[in-house]
Amino acid sequence: DFAAIEITRQVKIEQTRFFFELMKKKIISVKYTADELEQAKRLSPVNHTDALHAVLAKDHGADFLITRNLADFVPFNSLIKSKLPEDV
Repeated sequence: DFAAIEITRQVKIEQTRFFFELMKKKIISVKYTADELEQAKRLSPVNHTDALHAVLAKDHGADFLITRNLADFVPFNSLIKSKLPEDV
């Protein structure tokens, strides 16, 4: 649900639904722990929601993050790399 909310901030709802339908076999839904949230807040007190995405992706074995907002994820490149959707 959190990822869907984040995506709808950047993309129209119809495109979001299409994306999730297309990727439903690849997307893994995960819950975060209090420790992961604290780690994210330490990484970026101002941008802890994006930091949490990076922490969760790393902790759950993702190869990379897909985002349209590469600039916000640059600080977390030491954890996990980010890519534009068209580069996947």
